[in-house]
Amino acid sequence: MNVWSYISKVWKGEIPFWRGSKVLWVIYFALITISLIEVYSASSMRAYGGYLWAPIIKHAGIIFISTLGVIIISHLSWEFISKIHLAFYGLALLALLMAMLFGVEANDAQRSFNLLGISVQPSEILKPAIVFLGAYIFGHEHKGTPRRSFYWFWGMVLVPTVFIFFESGSTAIILLCIAWMVCFVSNPIKKEFWRITGVVAIGGISLLLFVVFMPPSVLKPFGRATTWHSRIMGNSLGVPDSVYNALTEAEKDSAYYVIDGPNYQRKHAQIAISRGAISPLGVLPGNSTARDYLPEAHNDFIYAIIIEELGYLGAIAVPLLYLFFFFQLGVYARNTRNKQQQLLLYGIGLLYVFQAMLNMGVASDLFPLMGQTLPLISAGGSSFLFTAFSFGFVQAITARIREDRIQQKALQEELQSNSQDYSESSHE
Repeated sequence: MNVWSYISKVWKGEIPFWRGSKVLWVIYFALITISLIEVYSASSMRAYGGYLWAPIIKHAGIIFISTLGVIIISHLSWEFISKIHLAFYGLALLALLMAMLFGVEANDAQRSFNLLGISVQPSEILKPAIVFLGAYIFGHEHKGTPRRSFYWFWGMVLVPTVFIFFESGSTAIILLCIAWMVCFVSNPIKKEFWRITGVVAIGGISLLLFVVFMPPSVLKPFGRATTWHSRIMGNSLGVPDSVYNALTEAEKDSAYYVIDGPNYQRKHAQIAISRGAISPLGVLPGNSTARDYLPEAHNDFIYAIIIEELGYLGAIAVPLLYLFFFFQLGVYARNTRNKQQQLLLYGIGLLYVFQAMLNMGVASDLFPLMGQTLPLISAGGSSFLFTAFSFGFVQAITARIREDRIQQKALQEELQSNSQDYSESSHE
């Protein structure tokens, strides 16, 4: 079937326009609706070039492009999707190379580059690319031994992760966690799996001890190691340890309520959450005060703004949407025997639920600042686009699983009917 005949069938209603799981479509539109409302609220006091509407118009444009991409991708055939796993990985490597050559500095690190006015972060492409890579390698183990597949996967993951590590240690750790989760759900060789887990754990602990116990003067030649040290070892006031230790308990208690310096964003996020706790429905959209003080209110700390404006309702509803998303993918994964499809569904589900937990943990002051967006809610460029595109791939897979089950059921009914007809004719 060519493209035009397919479009004609969609236009006539012979093929559903909203292809895939209806539950997942509801979750998608719920998330982007929250995104439009809260990003507008969080950005309403920020004007780009003196134009008040610029931030929300840009975000609405990205949502429109993303939704169009989701619809198009959801209509891709599984045969096509199964052939682009390595192309996705290649795109991530190309983006990483572009960032290294033409990267824009942000917080002393070249993490992104601009393409057609959109900020592209290689790590945001690499996250789903790792899932696709794992699905391809572990889904084709018949072409090689399981042990060989295992080491090929980790080798291809570590190559780009090493380069990202020197720019953003937290992002590199998150990428390794994603790879670990993909490997875990693929039912790998237990001996090899726990061996690599032990190596990564020992390496991580060694790095943590090095960053924690070495003075900043020693860490300075190692790029962002001083930033990691301050995030891990930073005291409640965000001041040097020598200054903090010289204060009396009364001075520490008094200074704790001073909102300044490194603890600026964290404190204003706490204020936003405390204001939202006043009422079950918060202060209602548009009435946030923290947005005027939080530089990343529309991005890293959007969950704090959601709690402030939507209260307990927003605090509970948003995590539930991500959990429903994961459970729905799990239902479809259990209904297919195709290992690649299973790995993609589980992997994408774990990826974005994990990312959402990290973002909400940062906003709630449970984790140090990691720069992770809230999937399909935070304002963003490549992060929003590739999260949405991953959603489109998920919808294409769920649609294929449903179609296969319908065909299988029809075939079983036909076989039962033929068997019954044969039985009746034999009795005659």
